[in-house]
Amino acid sequence: MGFLKKFLNSLCNFKSYNTFLAQTTGKAVLYMLILSALLGIISCVSFASYINSYLPPLKEELEKNIPDFEFNNGKLTFEEDMPIVIKNKDADIIIYIDTENTIDDSVLDDYSNGFLITSDSITTKQGIKTQSVNLSSLTGMNLNKDSFIKYIPNKIPIFFTIIFYIFFVLFSFLGNLIGAFIILGIAGTILSKVMKKELKYSESFKLGLYALTVPMLLSTICTLLTLVGIIIPFSGYISYAIAIIYLGLGIKAIDKNTIEKLEEFDQLY
Repeated sequence: MGFLKKFLNSLCNFKSYNTFLAQTTGKAVLYMLILSALLGIISCVSFASYINSYLPPLKEELEKNIPDFEFNNGKLTFEEDMPIVIKNKDADIIIYIDTENTIDDSVLDDYSNGFLITSDSITTKQGIKTQSVNLSSLTGMNLNKDSFIKYIPNKIPIFFTIIFYIFFVLFSFLGNLIGAFIILGIAGTILSKVMKKELKYSESFKLGLYALTVPMLLSTICTLLTLVGIIIPFSGYISYAIAIIYLGLGIKAIDKNTIEKLEEFDQLY
């Protein structure tokens, strides 16, 4: 059974779990790797397109509105009264500059994207993710307005997009493997005992990889929605709840003959 057929069967054909059970764990892991790679393309291309769409207006906004500044030995100073607020409605982004350190990152709560620049740190927000960089670690670097704007590209370099894609697929693949082994392996073993199918833990883990197909699709959709400011709460919990339901339905559809044949095969080898 090829990847496409496995993918389509994983969506709604629970009888196919008989075939999944009969195949090796290695094939299930390979299926998960290919699925992670394909969905990763969608997520990474969308992310790169999103970033590229607001880099030019951000650069233009900075050129027009950001005052002259000097960054020297880990400290940032501006030649204007604080705080400075720069908004761009088209890019749904806000920039707060406060080198007197009188405000904190809670000012970004009402915006999907934003920056808070203080004398010794830069806080960025994208969707629900917020990260801070301590400028004191950049001692020895000198920067002003003109040189800073020159560093901002109009598009993300393809090299960085490829690197991001590789790490995204790697973390997605490993995360799903661990989730299937710990959560779905336990859930599948318990469900199989309740349904009197008596699957081994390794078999529950294997079927769990296929049960993650729909949750991974939903997770990709949630990632795309986050880029436009729509946040689905508890999406991770919802994904694994759906995976457990799919796994349960798949186990229920397994014929006893399939299990008996596997047991006979194990006894022979």
